[in-house]
Amino acid sequence: MKELELKSGFPEHYLWVGPFGSSIERAENYPLDLSPYAGYKKVLVSCGTQLAWAKDNLLYQTQQLAEAHPDCHFFVTLGFGGQDFQCEELMDNVSVVSYLPYKEYIPQMDYVIHHGGAGIFYQCIIYGKPALILPHDYDQYDYAVRGLEAGIALTAKTRGYGSDWTRLLMSCWLEMTGPDLKQT
Repeated sequence: MKELELKSGFPEHYLWVGPFGSSIERAENYPLDLSPYAGYKKVLVSCGTQLAWAKDNLLYQTQQLAEAHPDCHFFVTLGFGGQDFQCEELMDNVSVVSYLPYKEYIPQMDYVIHHGGAGIFYQCIIYGKPALILPHDYDQYDYAVRGLEAGIALTAKTRGYGSDWTRLLMSCWLEMTGPDLKQT
C-alpha cells in the first residue's frame, strides 16, 4: 500500500508490500456470540500474542474506559490462540476472551484499540475500522506512525502524560470516537 510507505529513506528499488497471511486458528473454535451486544458500540482491545507483560495494564485501562463509556462493550482478547476458547465477563460491558481471530471479528466491531502489530493493523485497514494504536515493542511504533501519517489511526502521544496512561488513553479515545459517545 503506497499510502503507508514512509516518504523517504529507502532506495528507489525497495518496495514495501506489507504482511501476508493471517491467523491459522479457525473462527469456529472461538465462538463468541455478539448478538447480546447489539445495542452497544463494540470495541475490540488487543495486545496481540507476544506482550504478556502488557496485558494486565491493558485490562485495567479497558475497565477505566468501560466505566466512562457504558454505551460501549469492550472485548479484550488475550491472544492465547491454539487453546480452548474462554470468555469471562469482567464487568457488565467488558468481556475478556482467550483469543479472537481478527479477520472474523474485526468486521463486527465499531472501534479497535490495539498494539500496532502488522496483522491487526492491516485488518483494521481492510475493514475500515477506526483504530487507536498503543505501541509497546518491536515494529509497533513504526506501524503507529504509518497509521497516523496516513490518517487511518490515532496513536498515543505520551508527552505531557508522564505515567498517567489511563488519562492518555481516555484522551485518545475521545479524539477517536468524537462527541457522539456518552461519557459518564
